[in-house]
Amino acid sequence: MSQVAMPEFRYDFGNSGIDADHSALAMILEALEQVCDESAGADCRCDVCPEKKTRSCHGLLKDLCGRMQALLLEHFQREHELMNSLPRSQTTKAHCERHRRAHVSFSTRYNLAAAKLNDCQPAIGARELESLVLDWIRGHALEFDAELSALLNRPVGDRQRRA
Repeated sequence: MSQVAMPEFRYDFGNSGIDADHSALAMILEALEQVCDESAGADCRCDVCPEKKTRSCHGLLKDLCGRMQALLLEHFQREHELMNSLPRSQTTKAHCERHRRAHVSFSTRYNLAAAKLNDCQPAIGARELESLVLDWIRGHALEFDAELSALLNRPVGDRQRRA
């Protein structure tokens, strides 16, 4: 399938949990490329594949979608716990509020996209899901996760003085 290339993406923001989540997400995104081995043709039509292969592709897509959803929920929970550990200041409150709203917004978009996967060609669904998540993680990680890591990496006294 491989229509969406994995970006050159910097996963190391200085927090082992967040960084590990980003790496795990990249692995799931790469696995989405295995949903269709292109035997369905350039237009990704399942009607040219044997029924067993089509069922296999649907099953793989459903599995990867579930794994990605679980990882995203764990990632969001981890970040919420980290945000709760920050000193309460205008800077951290503003960041946390925006960050949490971004999680809710993306969760809604992801769930809507995932709900449509049963009714689509698996290769097309995988490509759309991959594109949605890549677009999100590129912006989210740079806007929110890098800032969260910077807030967490400040010395405790410095966090309180600057906040």
